[in-house]
Amino acid sequence: MMGNKGGAAVRMNFYDSTLCFVCAHLAAHRENVAGRNADYLNILSKIDFKENDETLTTDMRFFSGDPPILNHDVVFWLGDLNYRVAEGLSTEECLQLADAQHFDKLLACEQLLLERRRGHAFHEFEEGPITFPPTYKYQQGTNIYECRPEKKLRAPAWCDRVLWRSKTAGQATLCAYDHVPALDISDHKPVHASFDVQIKHQVEAKKTLVMREIMLQLDKW
Repeated sequence: MMGNKGGAAVRMNFYDSTLCFVCAHLAAHRENVAGRNADYLNILSKIDFKENDETLTTDMRFFSGDPPILNHDVVFWLGDLNYRVAEGLSTEECLQLADAQHFDKLLACEQLLLERRRGHAFHEFEEGPITFPPTYKYQQGTNIYECRPEKKLRAPAWCDRVLWRSKTAGQATLCAYDHVPALDISDHKPVHASFDVQIKHQVEAKKTLVMREIMLQLDKW
């Protein structure tokens, strides 16, 4: 935890593949890009797993030099990452562009995309194309961005994201990435992603036969 923000991670073995899921809520406010980057690095460096965890595979016990979160075959990182549209665009301009669905102009200034390109945060991760509207800030119970004069104005932003990282290229393939406009109980719209993940599975009987054949061949030398 960092103040009222933070992250949690769980991991699992699925056959012979290791998967890790991280859910995080990073620092708020449009101008606080450095705070979000710092939160990311804190979560990445400080979350650890029990060394005597019986679910560890041999591959996971081998020290790779990566932070524990990254020492998995596939990592999914999701949550309210709180990255906004850079301050070069005014709140009013962002509202107009979001309402007109001119997402390309907003995405050109989107902080997480910029920080990933600069190598400041999440540069190890991938994200699918963003084709859905900004997920924040809505009037609760509606699909209308919050622009009432008595409320705090916030520039529309893609706060809610799903990213992933695979140790092996192509091990996880994004199938869908979208928001859910029908869920309107919050000032955020949730996002969802689905993946096709290639899972490793060793057949022990075949592995034993192959090892035996290798040993027989070595003995002949």
